Amino acid sequence: MQSYKILTCLQVIPAISISDGTPTILPPLLIVILASMLKDFLENCKRTNADAQENNSPILILQDGKFMPTTWANLRTGDVIKVLRGDFIPADILLLFSSSDKQDCYVETKNLDGETNLKMKCVPEAFRDQVKFEKDILKLNGCRFSFEEPNPYLYTFNGVVTLEPSKSLVPIEPKHFLLRGSHLRNTQFIIGMVAFNGQFTKVMMNSIKSKPKRSYLESKMGWQILLVFILLVL
Repeated sequence: MQSYKILTCLQVIPAISISDGTPTILPPLLIVILASMLKDFLENCKRTNADAQENNSPILILQDGKFMPTTWANLRTGDVIKVLRGDFIPADILLLFSSSDKQDCYVETKNLDGETNLKMKCVPEAFRDQVKFEKDILKLNGCRFSFEEPNPYLYTFNGVVTLEPSKSLVPIEPKHFLLRGSHLRNTQFIIGMVAFNGQFTKVMMNSIKSKPKRSYLESKMGWQILLVFILLVL
């Protein structure tokens, strides 16, 4: 595309033009540019609608001792949320409680790594004695959570929790950590604390911007046209 733009500019210079200064390449070039603009506009509209639909997805958040409905867009780091079976995890969260008797849960991560087998996550052992029922989640008030800086590594996570009032330290491992985009399976519900949200989640930090596609012939023609232009100037 860039090479055709350069050719169009060269065609309007009478001294070097082979079309008497008439940009004959301009009409088909405009058609191609307008078609590309329309395609990009439609793709952006679809992407915007998909983002809005995801941001408006419902989630339960702990407020005033009760779980109240809200949307993904309103989540902040440190919020305690409740995820039901069949729902997607809205953020990178630390597992605090599970409805399972063994205090574990199973998640599907095919949206993250393409694997369809279920992965088991579990509640840190230090929390199991304090949080035996859903209402006991309030006993964790005052605990201090310290995590690593946001990074794109899906299978690593380091953190520590300082329990009150004993001041004992509880290490946090990847098996206690659920990633955004995971699908909760075979568990009625779980409760977790938001560690990373939005663009700081691991899945978002792994997303890369798409690069413009250029064929080998187009790239080669670009250098050749640049060489011809330099020779003509000389």
